[in-house]
Amino acid sequence: MKEAADNGYLPELLKAQMGEFELTAGSVIPAVMLSGINSDLPGTIVAQTRQTVYATNEPDAVVIPQGSRLIGRYSADVAYGQSRVLAAWDELILPNGSRISLRGMSAADGQGQSGMEDQVNNHFWKTWSSALLVSFLGVAAQQSQPQNQGAFNTPTGSAQASAAAMNSLSDVSSKILQKNLNISPTLQIRPGMAFNVMVNRSILLPIYR
Repeated sequence: MKEAADNGYLPELLKAQMGEFELTAGSVIPAVMLSGINSDLPGTIVAQTRQTVYATNEPDAVVIPQGSRLIGRYSADVAYGQSRVLAAWDELILPNGSRISLRGMSAADGQGQSGMEDQVNNHFWKTWSSALLVSFLGVAAQQSQPQNQGAFNTPTGSAQASAAAMNSLSDVSSKILQKNLNISPTLQIRPGMAFNVMVNRSILLPIYR
């Protein structure tokens, strides 16, 4: 293999089929969501297969019946402008109680694109209202400053105290409102959404009985 690699060959040997029935890498498991997703917090999700799945090497052999349960998880790490939720499936439970670990196989749409997409809440009004409030507070703080100060026009103590209080209020309020300007969008997937589990490693499965 080292000599083959040194001469530009792929350093791999052809692997023989290990099981009588296999679901090979590149296959898909059609499924539908039973639970929903809200990307504000990570969590566990549940789905079930919406079609019977047959062995890749034996098209008449049922290896995953319709109605099998899928257990997975989704990511809450969402960036601004993102519209797809990343979901991974950890376990497949057959109706007869048998189960197999899927080790984080990903969810994809009907075109094979990774993740799931449904509803997106960009918190438009909350973001822009916070931006306007920050601007208004800045103007108010500026207007509260004593005007036309000079040697013969010293502001009164009450005016200086009022200006200092307004500056302090403006700074604190601005820091709070700035957090609303950095809110990530909330991505939601409703129950009933169809998707596919992408098989990225071949699975040895017996005929379902």
